[in-house]
Amino acid sequence: QHTMFDLNLKWKPSRSKENADMVKSLSKLGWSTVAWNTTTFGKLSASVKPVNSVSLEPLDVKECLKYRNLVCGSGSTADLVQLNRLTVTLDEVVDAQALTTGNDVLKAFDIVAASPGNAAVFAHLCKSAQVDIITLDFSRRLPFPIIKKQLDQAVERGIYFEIVYAPLLQGPHARKEILSGTRILIQFLRGKNLIISSGAENHTDVRGTYDVLNIGQLLNLTQEQAKQAITKNCESLIKHAKARRLKFIPVEVLPADEVHKRLPKRSQQAILAKGNNKRHMAETDTAENAEVPKKDDVANKRAKIDEKEQNAVAEESDVVDSEGDAEEAESENEMSEDDGNLRF
Repeated sequence: QHTMFDLNLKWKPSRSKENADMVKSLSKLGWSTVAWNTTTFGKLSASVKPVNSVSLEPLDVKECLKYRNLVCGSGSTADLVQLNRLTVTLDEVVDAQALTTGNDVLKAFDIVAASPGNAAVFAHLCKSAQVDIITLDFSRRLPFPIIKKQLDQAVERGIYFEIVYAPLLQGPHARKEILSGTRILIQFLRGKNLIISSGAENHTDVRGTYDVLNIGQLLNLTQEQAKQAITKNCESLIKHAKARRLKFIPVEVLPADEVHKRLPKRSQQAILAKGNNKRHMAETDTAENAEVPKKDDVANKRAKIDEKEQNAVAEESDVVDSEGDAEEAESENEMSEDDGNLRF
C-alpha cells in the first residue's frame, strides 16, 4: 500500500463544517496526507499565517475507518496527516524575488507554491526562487509559452509542477482548456516532477484515488506516471520542502558548561550518570593494567633468566674441562716414573 497525497485543499476560515466534511471525505476515499492551501497575491504580508488542523469527532473517525477499510483493506487507520501550504500568485518579478529561505513568512508553512502571471515571473521561479511547487492555471489559456529549458532548470533544482483536476469537473470549456494546456507540460516532463492535486473547495469536489488515476490517464499520463503523481512524487516534494526550511538555520556556538545548563534536568542527570560510569570504567582499567605485567617486561625477564642459565652452563663446562686436563697430566707423570723404574 502506498501513501496517497492531495496537497491542495482550499481552506475556508468561515466554514468549519465544510472543512470537517472535506476531511471526512478524504479519509473515507483512502487519502493519507493532505495540505490546506492558503492563497495570497503579490507581496508577502506578515499577517499570512498557517491554519490549524481539523479534528474529527470520535463517531466520525469510526465512520471514516469503516469506509476506509473497504477502499484500502483492513489494518488501515483513519488518521489524516494535515500539512500547511502557501500559494503566492505573482505578477511582478520583484515580489517573486522575496521568495527566499530567509523569509520568515515562508518558514511557517510546510509547503510553498507559486503561481506565475507572466513569462518573466515564470522564468525567475524556474531559475532562482526558493519554492517547492509551481502551479499553473490551466483552466484558462496561459499568457506565456512553456519553454523546456526553463522546465529543466526547475526540475534540476527539485521543483515540482502541479496539475489541479477540480476544474475538469466544472464544465466542457474548462475541460478542453486543461486537456490542451497540460499536453505540452506532460510531454516535456514525461511524468517527472509532476503532481496531481484536487484544488477542492468543497467536499463534493474530492475524488477517490482510483478516480484520480483515471484522470491522470485522461491527461495522457501512463498508469504508472499517474500513480507516482499522487504518491512517490509527493513524498519527494515534501522532502524537498523540509530541506528548504532547514537549509539556513542560525547556529549558536556555546561553551560546554552553558549547553549543559540549558538542558532539562533529566538530561543533565543522564549525562552525569554516563560520565560517572565512564570514569569508573577508566579507573578499573588502570588498576587492571597496574596489576597485570606488560608483555614486554615478561619477555625481558625471561631473556635475562635464559642468559643466566646459559652462563652457568658455560661455567660448568669450563670446570669440567680443567679437571680433565689435570687428570691427564697426572696420568702422564705416573707413566714416566714407571718407565724410569724399569730402566734402573
